[in-house]
Order: sequence, then structure tokens, then C-alpha cells
Amino acid sequence: MRKRLSTFEARVRGELEAAIRESHTPSEISASFTFGVFLSVFPTLGLNLVVFLLLAWLSDRVSKVALFASVVVVNPVVKWGLYVASFAVGVAILGSVEGVAIADLSFRAGPDVLTRLLLGSLIIAVAVVAPCYALTHRSVVAYRRTDAAVVAEAAELIEPEADVEPVIAEPEE
Repeated sequence: MRKRLSTFEARVRGELEAAIRESHTPSEISASFTFGVFLSVFPTLGLNLVVFLLLAWLSDRVSKVALFASVVVVNPVVKWGLYVASFAVGVAILGSVEGVAIADLSFRAGPDVLTRLLLGSLIIAVAVVAPCYALTHRSVVAYRRTDAAVVAEAAELIEPEADVEPVIAEPEE
């Protein structure tokens, strides 16, 4: 279990670092990732990937890597937990569905279950938007500052001092 979590964490970190290295602004990367998480919370049965492809095709301002990195965070294993939590939130607001227990959930259970699931998903999605955006934006800015500092330090090591003349080797005959 611990190995799976560390593999998952490395995969998420790799995807987000790829997004950060893009030429998009921190706001564009954060908005793309946050929108991806927002849409992935809903029970879309994979249609969110179609929306992601459409958005990536239509707009240059969308960070494609960040958008698809959200799929790594809200993956199929996580989604089932979100579905249960969404349904529980919907039941807390609208009341239980007569004759249906959480263990009996399926799409055949009807519109009452789907209504509670969608309402709960909407509430959870709205609840994660602000923290997700803030965390992603802060991470992108911090990563770029660190990356810029490393690049500047490396450039100082590579660039010759101004008062030292470079030695040019004479061609051998």
C-alpha cells in the first residue's frame, strides 16, 4: 500500500512539474488544473476527457498538461470514494431515498439517487475549487522561483568573469 501511494505521489508530482515547465502563466496552469479537478469530481463516465480534448483544441490558454494531470489526481479509484461522499452529502441535504441504501447504489436506482449524487458532487466540486486553485498557483510560483534561482546560480558558475580574458588555444600543426 505504501509503495502504491509513493508511486501515485511521484506520478502526480511528475505531471504537475511538466505542467509548471510549460510556457503558460501560473494563473493559466492553476485554472486549467482546477477546472480539470472540478469537472472530474462529477460522475461523467469519461466524458470529462472529451471536454478536456475539446478545450485543449479550442484554446491556447489552456494548459493541456495541467488539465490532464487532474485526471491523475481524481483517478478511477478516488472517484468511487467521491461518489459515496457526494451521495452522502446529497442525502444530508435532500433526505434519503426510500428503499435505497448506500450499498445498493447503482444507476438503476433512479433519478432520486442521481439527483443526490449530482448535488453532492456539485457541493464537493465547489468546495475544492478555491483551495485547489490557491495551492496550484502557489506551487507553480514557488517552483518557478526555485527553478529560476537554480538557473541563475548555474549561469554564474558557467559565465566567465568579466575581467578575465578567455584563453584561446592555438591550433596544433
